[in-house]
Amino acid sequence: MQPDPRRVAARWLLHRGNAGAIRYEAGRARGPNPLHVSAYDGDKLVGTMGLRYVDADSMKPKCREDYNLIMSELRYRKTGVYGEWATIITVPLEVFDVGVDDEYQRHGIGLQLYERALKLGKPDTTVLFASRCISSGSTSYDAERLWKRLTRKYLSHGFVVADARPE
Repeated sequence: MQPDPRRVAARWLLHRGNAGAIRYEAGRARGPNPLHVSAYDGDKLVGTMGLRYVDADSMKPKCREDYNLIMSELRYRKTGVYGEWATIITVPLEVFDVGVDDEYQRHGIGLQLYERALKLGKPDTTVLFASRCISSGSTSYDAERLWKRLTRKYLSHGFVVADARPE
């Protein structure tokens, strides 16, 4: 039986003491990749996520289909009728680079990076796409596990996740 990850993370944070609380920042970045979410332990950068805006035309067909399913569900939630048209403003973002330092992995930092990225588009709906949806990017085993965790908490299809709770 595997230990509950929340308890493991809580013990890890307790072991580290109050001085090492993880701080998260999000915002615009310099260069060609406009957005980032970063995690800091004190002044040390321990995790980061790069995001860039996505055009629906640049998506691979399977991801475009997943995106359309999410949009259909969001319209249904707004109107109460499937097939009814409603304007839903979304902020589509590709997650193209995520990294967490080795000693900080498996403590919930990666999940927090994704959850904070899902809040970047507020008040509009943020939609995250895995890099494999846009380019020939790859998704590591750990990242796939994390995407699966997100699908339990948020509206999703495949490697497309929106910041709406599943009903």
